[in-house]
Amino acid sequence: MSATSSSHLISGFSPGSHNDPEYHKPIIEARKNALIQALIKNNGLINLACKSVGVTRQTFWHYMAADPEFKEIYEIIKEEQQDKVENKMFELIDQGDSKLIMFYLSCIAKARGYCYRSGDTNVNVGVNTDDKQTTINIIQVNDKKDLDKLNGSEGN
Repeated sequence: MSATSSSHLISGFSPGSHNDPEYHKPIIEARKNALIQALIKNNGLINLACKSVGVTRQTFWHYMAADPEFKEIYEIIKEEQQDKVENKMFELIDQGDSKLIMFYLSCIAKARGYCYRSGDTNVNVGVNTDDKQTTINIIQVNDKKDLDKLNGSEGN
């Protein structure tokens, strides 16, 4: 037995055999590429992409941890999907969707004093929608007395 063949016995695999990690590399790369295509097709939704390719979510997370390039591509897919949803949100805001207007203001414009609920900051946002026009009424609440006045419970 040569020194080369004995070293393969010690390491547990022979070059080109099923035990050789290099043997599986093209298969794994093809699976990763298929998974990336499935992520694009399924709007970045991991579960749907994994099912369509026939891999587990655990395999997906293994690829994310072990392959920085795979992880970077997935992050780009997520960013593109977020951009797509934000664009749709702004289209609906432009059409006067009062719930999205309130959502946007409460999430993005908190620093300007907007919030959904009393208690987050000292501003409440109310939206009244007429047939074709949306009006946003912003009421500044400085203390409990002001809040009581608004609620009609002053002096009770």
